Amino acid sequence: MVLGYFTHLDKSDWEVLDQRCRFWGIESPVNIFIPPVQLEYEEDEEDNGSKGPRKFISLRMKGHHGQDILDVDVGMLHKKDIVRNFFAQNNIVYNSLELDTVARVRLLRGKFKGVTGANVASQKVELQKAYGKDDAELCYDLATENRDILIAILDELANIVHLSFQKVCNTGPARSWANYYRNVMNIEPAENRVIPKKKKSHADKTYRGGKILPYERLKSYENVTVYDFRQLYPNTAIQNNIAPDVICCSCCKDDPTAKIVTNDRNINAKGYWTCRRRRGSYPQAVLSLTELRAHYEELQAEAVKNNDKEKEIEYGLKQQACKLFANSGYGVYGNRHFEFADVRAAELINYCLWQDKSV
Repeated sequence: MVLGYFTHLDKSDWEVLDQRCRFWGIESPVNIFIPPVQLEYEEDEEDNGSKGPRKFISLRMKGHHGQDILDVDVGMLHKKDIVRNFFAQNNIVYNSLELDTVARVRLLRGKFKGVTGANVASQKVELQKAYGKDDAELCYDLATENRDILIAILDELANIVHLSFQKVCNTGPARSWANYYRNVMNIEPAENRVIPKKKKSHADKTYRGGKILPYERLKSYENVTVYDFRQLYPNTAIQNNIAPDVICCSCCKDDPTAKIVTNDRNINAKGYWTCRRRRGSYPQAVLSLTELRAHYEELQAEAVKNNDKEKEIEYGLKQQACKLFANSGYGVYGNRHFEFADVRAAELINYCLWQDKSV
């Protein structure tokens, strides 16, 4: 496993290393491929923000004895919503993806003082080496801190969706959910699904989800009680049986009890209904994941009772992975590159959620 921090950006570590090797006539361990025809990114999470042509980078190393080389971009892992949500639930919140910011929040220490990426080349060689070594240690510690928790949570997600660890690291929830539906649940995309429209520009939004109101984070709290809805979006889908394969089904078209009514007249005007005879794919998936999570919670509680710290941590990570993956299933329906995308499912879950004024 090779660790880096945003190593696939323009003029980043791998590209600079490749250029220096070529300059000095040394065999480069970096393969860089730029497709002659540039395609749009399949998932927002794969778009690393680089303004140049899209590049594919792989590594080759001598003496790896035929084993796979896992190129893990620790910076991109921290960018993933599923990772940010995991840390946020544990009161670890980073408001920037800069290595110094993430390291200070998670490791309680920052980057090398007095040197930056902009001025490191003008420093003495020994100082350049110290700066590079410090960055490498921060990256390694972010990946391995707290019993390899970052790697472990993604490895468990890979086990759930039956994808390779490398694939889970390099793709977003759309790829994971497509693989889960197709290869775990043996479900094909619904024939009547409504695919979100293509963006005219990167700033365009093809589907507007729930509105998150701005808030100010306070430093101290008094007399505050926190209430949380357990898996709010997934349970909304279960309660209303919302999924592409059951929306506007042929068997319940004339059943008045199948009609979905929300507090939004524009949504109601579309005349949506859902199947009353069978459960949809997303509710099925959530119920299965919830059952698996409950099983892991029982095993975790048993480990606590037996004072088995290793198993307590292991099953704690497994149940967290189930929760995080289940919660990510709603948002992918609005992604036009998702193999099972359906804008109807995305907007119905969103508007059914707000039917209850108390939410």
